Amino acid sequence: MSLKTYFWSLILSTLLASGAWVFVLLYIDPYESGPVGQGLFYLSFWLFVFGVLVNVFVWLRAKFLGAEGAIQTMGLSFRQGFLTASLFLTLLILKANDYLIWWVGLLVTAGFFLVELYFLSREE
Repeated sequence: MSLKTYFWSLILSTLLASGAWVFVLLYIDPYESGPVGQGLFYLSFWLFVFGVLVNVFVWLRAKFLGAEGAIQTMGLSFRQGFLTASLFLTLLILKANDYLIWWVGLLVTAGFFLVELYFLSREE
């Protein structure tokens, strides 16, 4: 499959995720729907951010490494998008529960950074 096909399928899935997130924002009240509504909000937010980040990472790799390099590092883009979107979601959940202060945010960020460093060291 070519890079263009990958890229357009990523864009389409990101648009679907953003549509789901906007739907949840507009039509689901988190106070009335309880944990289900909050779970849908967090899931759709994570899918949207994941899609945007993977698109950005693939685009940057295509720009700097070329199409072949971007295809070869597609797994790296997905993993980094997954970890970064999970970091954003974790910080959002901490903020929603009033647990987020600057040093907790730094510790959580450092934890995700260490996970990525672990994966990068295993690839070599």
